[in-house]
Amino acid sequence: MAKQAFGVIGLGQFGRHLALTLTRAGAHVIAADEDMAKVEGIKDLVARAVRLDCADEAALRGAGLDKADCVVFALGEEDFEAAALGVSALARMGIPRIVSRAPSHTRGRILQALGATQVVYPELQAAEQVARTLVAPGLESALALPSGYSLASVVVPAHFVGEELGALAERGHAHATVIAVRRRVDRAGQAVETAVRAEPTLRLEDGDVLVVAGPDEAVEALGREAV
Repeated sequence: MAKQAFGVIGLGQFGRHLALTLTRAGAHVIAADEDMAKVEGIKDLVARAVRLDCADEAALRGAGLDKADCVVFALGEEDFEAAALGVSALARMGIPRIVSRAPSHTRGRILQALGATQVVYPELQAAEQVARTLVAPGLESALALPSGYSLASVVVPAHFVGEELGALAERGHAHATVIAVRRRVDRAGQAVETAVRAEPTLRLEDGDVLVVAGPDEAVEALGREAV
């Protein structure tokens, strides 16, 4: 099977990390930026690195981005005009997936109108996740799902330690479905994290982390109990 080909335009912190992560996953990555220093800094770590003006359609074709399966615009807010022109150019080329970073939903809608098939809001999403872990300290992480649902990791509240997992439902948490339990097991003096099946009769231990899914309010209510 041929490697998937990705283009990543914009090599700031977000774009560089994305390009390297895709490369580690086995993808063919073309990394691009107007700043030659950023291109030089990544050229030995990806399949190809080029300096280009992403608003220049000829330059995009010359870099091979017209043959990519997916191109990601990881440009910052100050480069919105360039991203908009680049998205429009790639849409005319018929690129099947065009993903663009956007600083706001208003600009995201503009990018979609120009041809972006997906818009991501890393700053907004990061702020939302931090806010949720602040109001519900027991949440180690939370992934928003469609229609007001979440998948999250929740530290077991101290007052549930020693109780059976099934007791969560009996004590007001029936709507937070536990999918698995992450448990830290001491083996030969080393702490090893392992996954345990979420059986109703499983006795919860100090340090257990519940992987739960459910409505946002149910997941956050469980996270607040860990305070």
